[in-house]
Amino acid sequence: MKELIDTHLKNYINDPKPIDTEKVYTYESVESLKYFVHCFYESLRIEPPTVASGGIYTQDETLPCGLKVKKGDFMAINIQSIQNDRNEWFSPEKFIPERFDTNSPYYKRPDGKKRNPLSCNPFFGGKRICLGKTFAETVAKFVVPALLSRFNFEFVDQDYITGAKEKPKVNLGMDEDPVVLLKLTRVNLKKYL
Repeated sequence: MKELIDTHLKNYINDPKPIDTEKVYTYESVESLKYFVHCFYESLRIEPPTVASGGIYTQDETLPCGLKVKKGDFMAINIQSIQNDRNEWFSPEKFIPERFDTNSPYYKRPDGKKRNPLSCNPFFGGKRICLGKTFAETVAKFVVPALLSRFNFEFVDQDYITGAKEKPKVNLGMDEDPVVLLKLTRVNLKKYL
């Protein structure tokens, strides 16, 4: 990812003046970072902003899958499970941004068929779509490349890199926030000039 951001910056900075972020980070320029967008959605697939939908109380109904629900039953959708369904995703536990590239073999289901459009739905959809969806997508496209172009991020505890420690699991009933310490070092911006 860092190399992609570096290439992007070199393409937009062609004179020895201080970096003009208004010129570098325009809506059009960040939209050209296709691989970053794939990484963004793959991150949301693996770790959605919330692991389950808000609950609803049902009416007497038969769902399209044939499941019958009674009036007053409480239902919630497990977003994390849907986005890790082995019928929809190749190796769902792995980080594979190419899943969101229409030219990639990972774009389809393991059986080669088209993926269900709701198989990755971190912001939900329809009438219940998250009001912050567009804001979150736009901010991430500007903030993450800006941070990656200015800082190197390293885990303080190298066991996260080697796999000796698993990353903390996010769940709704967490008693305390997980702490994963990062070390930030400033990037020499002169390399882009």
